[in-house]
Amino acid sequence: MDNKYVIATGYSRANLCEHVSKYIENGWHPIGGMVIDFNEEEDDKVYCQPMTVLSP
Repeated sequence: MDNKYVIATGYSRANLCEHVSKYIENGWHPIGGMVIDFNEEEDDKVYCQPMTVLSP
């Protein structure tokens, strides 16, 4: 078995929660904490959550 890894992203905390919930429904698990990536030029934020799952 191998671990698969993905970073779920959203443009708001609520949007990230929706994406993370969909991953969890499909057997994925969050690892670590949420990260907020700031784009200083555009004042945009991207909310990120690392996720992992065991694959057969």
